[in-house]
Amino acid sequence: MKFEQLQRRIQRAEELLEGREQQVATQWCVLKRVWREGWTPLRIVVAGFGLGFLGGRTEPVAAINSVAAKLGGAPKLLQMISTVSGLFAAMQAQDASDQAERAADQSQDAAADASQPPQPDQAPRPARRVDAAAAEHAPPRPAEAATEMSERY
Repeated sequence: MKFEQLQRRIQRAEELLEGREQQVATQWCVLKRVWREGWTPLRIVVAGFGLGFLGGRTEPVAAINSVAAKLGGAPKLLQMISTVSGLFAAMQAQDASDQAERAADQSQDAAADASQPPQPDQAPRPARRVDAAAAEHAPPRPAEAATEMSERY
């Protein structure tokens, strides 16, 4: 085969692949929409009752206990699951403790900042609202009055 033929063949294969990808994406969107529309409240309730009934009929607790009795203790898988869940619970508790400690530190810092009087050079100036009508009838500020007087005389 010539190089050009291989390039054309690869290009056709890539175009075919892109077309199939578009088809899969379209079909996936349709499947998701139909799946979501299919789960009506009645079907959810019926599925819940059915799975609950099947779970009760199989009696999983009794099966686990019989397996544990045969093995001479709890199965290792159950031990591992309980250990891992305890580990995750401990990690979450540690994270919550750390967050509470940070929040307490921040509140103490805020309280300390609030108890200190503001420095004159750091005091924020209150925002002044200048109303046009009020500005016409209000007396001029001292600097404006002095400038006005010097311009007149």
